[in-house]
Amino acid sequence: ADRRLADHTPGGGACTHSVRCSQYIFTEAARSPTHYMRSMLTGPPLIYSPRYSCEWPRTHRFAMSKFKDTFSVLERQPWFSPSLVHVPTPIPDEALTEAHEPEYYHAFCDGRLDEASERRIGFRELARTPGLIERTKLECAGTVLATRLALTHGIACNVAGGTHHAHASFGS
Repeated sequence: ADRRLADHTPGGGACTHSVRCSQYIFTEAARSPTHYMRSMLTGPPLIYSPRYSCEWPRTHRFAMSKFKDTFSVLERQPWFSPSLVHVPTPIPDEALTEAHEPEYYHAFCDGRLDEASERRIGFRELARTPGLIERTKLECAGTVLATRLALTHGIACNVAGGTHHAHASFGS
């Protein structure tokens, strides 16, 4: 597994790519089946923030409300407990520039991506809105937190995982 965010996870590492991250989490879960079974009986740790859903045009093909809606469904499950919910805190910029080209990362955070980069992400000018920038960074923090919790509990769920693919120097 990629260890570039190692300072932000217990046991030495998290992944910067969701597939590698999933492989890492499930490998660790397989090493601790007792934790996994206990989480399955009580419910998995759920990583969620209301800021996962930012202000968004209702007519846009990307349904930003799906994160809030998914969490609402989870809240109605018989196994749900507020004690399962963990709210991510932002990751330091230095950690994210370990995974992404600093120039690209700062251009994204400052709303300075060129039109072609915004179009590649799929959000065009919406890619530079403060709400989307904040929720994207928070989603990354949620993935790191889910990794930490999966290592402890055998499984965890980031409610906002998998929005887009982030590469070192572009999003898609």
